[in-house]
Order: sequence, then C-alpha cells, then structure tokens
Amino acid sequence: MTASQKLKALVEQNRRVLVVDDNRAIHEDFRKILGRASSSRDELNALDAELFGTAAESADEGFELDSAFQGEEAIEKVRAARAADRGYALLFVDVRMPPGLDGIETTARLLREDPDVGIVICSAYSDHSWEEMTAAFGKTDRVLILKKPFDTVEVRQLAHAMQRRWELTRLAAIKVQDMAALIDAQTAELRAANAALTKEAALREETLKKLGESHEQIRALAYQDGLTGLPNRRLFNEHLEKVLARARRKGTAFGVLFIDIDNFKLINDTIGHQAADKVLRHLADGLNMLIRTDDMLGLYRDDNVDPAATITVELLTDSVLSRLGGDEFIVLLPDTRDRFAAGTVARRILTHLEQPIRADQHEVFVTASIGIATFPEDGVSAEVLIRNADTAMYHAKQQGKAAFQYYSAAMNAASVERLTLETGLRRALEDGSLELQYQPQVEMKSGRIIGAEALLRWRHPERGYISPSSFIPIAEDSGLILPIGEWVLERACAQAVAWQRAGLPQIPVAVNVSGVQFQRQDLTAIVRRKLDATGLAPSLLHIEITETVIVSAHERAVAVLAQLRELGVRLALDDFGTGYSSLSYLKNFPIDTLKIDRSFVSEMLTDSTTASIIEAIISMTRVLGLSVIAEGVEDQAQYKFLQEIGCDAIQGFYISKAVPADEFAALLLANRQQPVPASAVKRVR
Repeated sequence: MTASQKLKALVEQNRRVLVVDDNRAIHEDFRKILGRASSSRDELNALDAELFGTAAESADEGFELDSAFQGEEAIEKVRAARAADRGYALLFVDVRMPPGLDGIETTARLLREDPDVGIVICSAYSDHSWEEMTAAFGKTDRVLILKKPFDTVEVRQLAHAMQRRWELTRLAAIKVQDMAALIDAQTAELRAANAALTKEAALREETLKKLGESHEQIRALAYQDGLTGLPNRRLFNEHLEKVLARARRKGTAFGVLFIDIDNFKLINDTIGHQAADKVLRHLADGLNMLIRTDDMLGLYRDDNVDPAATITVELLTDSVLSRLGGDEFIVLLPDTRDRFAAGTVARRILTHLEQPIRADQHEVFVTASIGIATFPEDGVSAEVLIRNADTAMYHAKQQGKAAFQYYSAAMNAASVERLTLETGLRRALEDGSLELQYQPQVEMKSGRIIGAEALLRWRHPERGYISPSSFIPIAEDSGLILPIGEWVLERACAQAVAWQRAGLPQIPVAVNVSGVQFQRQDLTAIVRRKLDATGLAPSLLHIEITETVIVSAHERAVAVLAQLRELGVRLALDDFGTGYSSLSYLKNFPIDTLKIDRSFVSEMLTDSTTASIIEAIISMTRVLGLSVIAEGVEDQAQYKFLQEIGCDAIQGFYISKAVPADEFAALLLANRQQPVPASAVKRVR
C-alpha cells in the first residue's frame, strides 16, 4: 500500500448530506436522487465513472441524507454534527425559505460554523446574482450554485464532486499534520543536538578557562615573586633587555635603581618571619604605587615625543619594580629625561620610607640603601648595569645607609650639587630671594612698549643670581614649580595693577606656564583666583605656553585653553619653531600671539633658509589672524630685517634686558612721554 493509499484509508468516507429547504417535496426529490434506492442509479453510476474515473457504486453506496426546513435549524444541526465529529460533507441550501433566514445569510453562517463543509445553493434564475451572493459571504471555492429546476444528473455530479473535495481536504489536512509532526520531531532533534553542542562548547570553554588559569599559574610561578606578587628576576631581566634594545635604537637613556633594606635581618629576628614577610609585602605595595604615580612618571617621560606620531607601540612609561629575593628590590626607569631623574626617584623612595609600616602588632621603621646606574654611561648591557647599581648600593651603605649613590663619582658630585640647589630653592620660596624681572615688548610700527614678560630670577644669598636654566628643571622635577608658579602668577598680576595705579600706561603682563603646572594643576581655577585677588582685568594677563606642552597634552590643552579664553585671558605660543610647528594646532587652539624663538632670530641674517622660515611664519600669522613677536632681538640689523618682513613686535637686549619692576616703570614712563622708533629706545644693558 502506497503512502497516498494509507492516507486515504485514514479518511472515513463522508456521504452525509444535509438538505435545507422549507419545501418537504424537495427533500423527497433529493432522497430519490441521492438516497440508497434509486431507479436511475445505473445511468448515474456510468456518468460518475466517465466524469471522475471511479468504479460504479453499489446500490448501498448512496448518500446519507438529513433534512432541515429553516436556516436556524440547519445551523444547529451543522453545529451538533461537527461537535459529534460527524460533520456533513455537503449542504444543499435553498435561497428562499420564508419566514426565517434566507439561503444567502444561512450560507454565510454555515461557512463560519464548519470550515470543511461544501455548500450548493439552490437558486431560481430570478433570485440573487452570484455577485450579490458573494457580497454576503465572500469569494470562496466551497460554494457552488445549482439553478432550479435542476437535473438529477447534475445533482449527482455536484454531490460526488463536493464529497470528493471534502475527502481531499481531509487528506491534505492529515498530510499537513503529519508534516508538522515530522518538522516538530526534526526540530526537537535539532534542539537536542544544539543543546548537546552548547553543553560541549560550555565544557570546552570551561576547559580552556582552566587551561588559561593553569597557564597563568605557571607564568606566575615562572615570572612573579611568590611573596609580593612583583615581577621576579627573570621577568625583570627580560624587560630590561627590551628597554636596552629600544634605548640603543632610539638613543635614549634610562636608569636602574638597586634597593637593599637596611638591617632587615634584625627586623626579621625581632618580630618573626611572618611579620617580616608582611613588612616586605607592605613595602612592595608602597613602592609599586610610588613609582607609578603621575608625579613620578613625569620624571622619566619624554615630553618631546608626540604619542600620536611615534611608530612604536611600546609604552614610554613601562617602569618596573622587581623583587630579586630576600630584602633586595630593583627598579627600572625607562626613558629618563636626564640622569638626575633617577636620583629624584631615589630621594622620594627614601622619603616614602620615613613613614612606619605596621605588621601584626608591630610598628616598624624601615630604611634602605639605593644604588643607581644609568645607560649608557654606567653600562651598555643588562648584566653590567645591574652589577654597577649593586656596587653603588654597597657604597651607599658604607656612607651610613638610608641614602643613595650613583655608580659614577662625578655623577654623585653633580647629584649632591643638585640636591643642594633643591634645598636652597625650597628656602628661596620662603625667604624672599625669588624675584620677578620684566622685559619690555615693543610694537615695531609705533615704538611703544605694548607689554611686559615676567621672568623669574633667583638671587642666592651666597652664589648671587643663578641661571633659570639651572634651577627651573630642578623646580619641575621636585614639584616646587607648582607653588613657585602660583607665586609668579600672583606677583605679576599685582605688579601690573600697581603700575596702573601709579598712572603708567595700561599694558598686559605675560607669564610663562610650565608643562608640569599645565598637566598637574587646575590652571583655570588658579588664574581666576589670582585675578580676583589682585583685581587685574583678565585681558591684561597673557599666558605663555610652549609647543611641547600643547602637543604632549593635546586633549587637555584644548579644554584648558578654551577655559582660559572664556575668562578673557590672552594666550601666546612661546618658543615657536623649536617644537612641531604644526599649522593644525594653530588652527585648533585659541592662540592669540605667536612668539618666534630666539634661535631663529639669531640665525636669520646668516642663513637664508632660516630667514625664509621666519617670513613664512609671519605670513601664516596674517592668514590666521594672529599677532607675532620675535624674541632675542639683539641688534639694529635684526630689527630692520624683522621690520621689513612685517613682524608686529619684538623683545630682546636691543630694547632692554629683563629689569626689576621699578626700572621697568622708568622705561615705561619715558616711552609714554616720547614714543620713538625702537632703535632709539634707551637700552638697559
């Protein structure tokens, strides 16, 4: 038996027919035509065989007829038959059945009651048109029309056609159900397979996670110190080799600090091994945090490197603190700005160790001896650098412990000198030996003094004036530049107000801001406080910032400069030409004035390329709407050349060196009384 035959066998032959007509004679006619006894059955069977390809039915294969005489009765019978799972295959419905529902409304409701049944509407030619009927119950293939008076053969044909339709519809439904069951079964199998795969993937992920954890544990054992969690000697050496390779390639310097805890054996014997281990862990945590602070990173970051422009992906601040074993630690400071940076770090470590460490119930004071070796002066290999740093550490112990020593004797002497200057600079901020001097800025067209740049000077009580190039780097490395910078800002603002009150011309004062101030302080808030405290109009304060500061802190620079501009402060780009000299940041930053560096001015009369560069810079400022000041103008020839190419203003020894406030007031008064060309301005040498 084929699958189709099996499906057909599942469908019970439905020969149940309901005749809906108010005329009882019509019911008798249908019984004669479709019932189990019919005198014309042979002729009808032959027609069936010819039309439908079926064998002639036997005498007992007639239709099973049921009767309803009104529409409501038909609806109830169809509803009851379907509820008993014995629905009719076919309904013959008369159009006219007074006084109840007509055949059209009855058909519409019967179609809703039984979605499988077929209906033949018995209609006279004078009754409703097909369009009128479909308007009531919609277009459907379940409804046919039999026009009265009807032929018995036509009735039989319609009955067989509609009965066959009912069977085929049921067969299709069974196939759909079987297909749905098959799809459900296959879907369930797929879901089960997917669940199994998901479970397997989860197991694999868990296995990989455990494997990764195992690798991390193996790596920790191989590269980390078990007590402190710091990199061990092996990892330190690997990192040092990388820094060495980079330093050779880039020509940079770096430092190695060898740290040994003083008298740690005594600490161990006094408080016990467990407490001593806690001391080491506290010590490691503190040192690790110390060398990674922003304050410390500035000591060995290359401020002249634009991170966005570098082609290497290696970090410039990859400092490493490692425990070599016992009470010995070692620090790697890559890309130190100068050889003194390592000594500054060592001093801060010693200062940090002045605080006691608590372990269990004990309070322990720890000191250390530190040796410093720098690349390339003290060694060009990892082994030599570590050995020389170790040697310098023993030298520090011999000098009394709780100190640091460079490997080089000359460097030690220089470090002592630097420490002496730092100590003196701290006192200078308190004893009044710091002072401001002012250098005039002169407009070339009018010869008038249009501004004053405030320059910091240190008059040492024993050594006299110390060059700013000597003490400014110390102030930046030690952090003293922060309070000194605030002092300079307030003193310069106050002096500008004092000149105004003395009746002198109202001119702006320019103050230089260090990169350390710019990056580590809220410069806008400080400027606002100083302006409020002194009463100086914001437009009379000019803040000068170098190119390298803007480039190294690009995003922060955008925000800070915008805030200063909102205050009304004017902004000048100092030392232009010595850094990146990029047109892009001149366009992006709210700069008012550009200052050409003195190194360009000194060479412009002897080098045609330099002269062309200065001309290009001045032309560029015209396009951008900036004013330009040339620094370091020292003779009339330089002045005349700058005048010819359209420079706005100059400053330098040709006008005057930086002078104390009272001498600058005299210059300003004389200039007001008799504005003259810059070549005739009285020069203070």
